[in-house]
Amino acid sequence: METPDLQIFLDWQDHAVQLAPRVCVVIVAAFVSIRVEWLRRALRSTRDGWRDQLVATVFFSVWAVTGTHTGIILGGDGNNERKVDCRFFEVTGKLAESQAIMGFRDSMALVAGLVGGPWVGLGTGFLAGAERWYLGGPVAYSSAVSTIYLGLGAGLARHYWPLWAISLRGAMFVALVGSFLHSILVVALALNDRSAPPLAREIIGPVAFTNVLGCILFLWIMADLDRERWALLKLKQAKIDAHFLNNALSNIDSEVGAHPSEAKAALLQLARYFDRIHKFAEAEMITLDQEIEFLDHYLAIQKFRFEDNLILEKVLMPELGRTLVPPRCLQTLVENAFDHAYPGGKRPFRLRLAARARPRGMELEVCDNGPGMTPERCAELGKQPVVSASRWGSGTALYSLAQTLELAYGSRAALSLTSKPGEGTCARLTLPGLTR
Repeated sequence: METPDLQIFLDWQDHAVQLAPRVCVVIVAAFVSIRVEWLRRALRSTRDGWRDQLVATVFFSVWAVTGTHTGIILGGDGNNERKVDCRFFEVTGKLAESQAIMGFRDSMALVAGLVGGPWVGLGTGFLAGAERWYLGGPVAYSSAVSTIYLGLGAGLARHYWPLWAISLRGAMFVALVGSFLHSILVVALALNDRSAPPLAREIIGPVAFTNVLGCILFLWIMADLDRERWALLKLKQAKIDAHFLNNALSNIDSEVGAHPSEAKAALLQLARYFDRIHKFAEAEMITLDQEIEFLDHYLAIQKFRFEDNLILEKVLMPELGRTLVPPRCLQTLVENAFDHAYPGGKRPFRLRLAARARPRGMELEVCDNGPGMTPERCAELGKQPVVSASRWGSGTALYSLAQTLELAYGSRAALSLTSKPGEGTCARLTLPGLTR
């Protein structure tokens, strides 16, 4: 004869086995949906623009409601024995007074908060919760309220701990805590319903499993799509590296006979530079201190090219050293100045690097005293690939950098240029202040 605890455990297994394929089907459908570029961009840019937040809220609400209607109906027959219907879409109308739903609505509310932040999590929780309340049943109100709290809670976790919340450990922790909170709220908000405590005990195991599975799968899919774009950007960067290596070696070769010691030092810096490239080849983010160290090797090579015609100034706030930045973001701005401002520019060539704290993050700036450019040309750079007349540059580095910023930060980062013909150009990166 089976003990009650063993029976509960067996029921958990049975329900989890039934829910798992339903979650996977919905996740696959969501995956197909977010292959659409504008939708994926909206999901990546939810923390600043209300339009993107609205799109993300509607997107996740659709899947959260689907999670309700593809759930398992639990119903009583007068003897407190529960019956399970195994159809895929079990919930097709309002529930009877003795029925409840065990689904993965909360999984989608949690994912909405983890991906989109507090407002998207709250909006998704409210819409999906309201629909659950409309369906009725003995725990309709408590189930609806718990969905709202879970979406908001996951969003707050993403807001205050942005990198941790979307990590494997963070997502699992948020999902598990949300599952236990759901069970507590079902009981606490249904004080006059005797069916609430046994229902909470019956669903906590499968719901926890489903929430963890849903959160991890969806975040993994988002990360996989991002990895595809990172790979394409790194491929473009590799082509730029090959171009830079060829030019650097040509410069060094031309000076070996006249300045052998300087040429040897330049070769050493070149080796260190590519050693750093190898070290951070797979990194999506590094600290500003590491970026500055990387940039110093690059500048040492370029000084050999410019000889005494380069004057470099750095204005860097030390407290920003642990702030995370995309690898080689500063180098791209400096390289752009070298490639497009130095030819035909003033002598000596002045370059100023600055890193400043801002209320919502950090600003990186690279200014030169080159010939400058027209406002029309400024508006083009970074917005689309441009053809460069320079023998040193490819004309696409700033566009690749802008794509990297959009991928890493969504709409929270920006690349802007200001210039006056005959006076020089300033390129600025505005980044959120993320740290490890």
